[in-house]
Amino acid sequence: MGNLIVWPGTHCPLAVYLRENGPDAILESRGYPPIHHGQPVTVVGDVGDVIFAHYLLSHNSGGNTSDVVRRTVYFRVKVEGHDGS
Repeated sequence: MGNLIVWPGTHCPLAVYLRENGPDAILESRGYPPIHHGQPVTVVGDVGDVIFAHYLLSHNSGGNTSDVVRRTVYFRVKVEGHDGS
């Protein structure tokens, strides 16, 4: 039903990749950086559940072939000085 799919631990090698290649490397890879992903895990939650994940964690959504509409909202936290300003 369109559940969240994550690749556990991918935030660590992705952080190394970006540190070595710069932040634009993610754009140059078209969102598919050359890191090992391993096996994906489906995250199944109930209505109203909140999932906290590292912003570099590789993730996707599964296909929804049901009649149930699923909605997801992503919030990213940004602090003053984050972008160098």
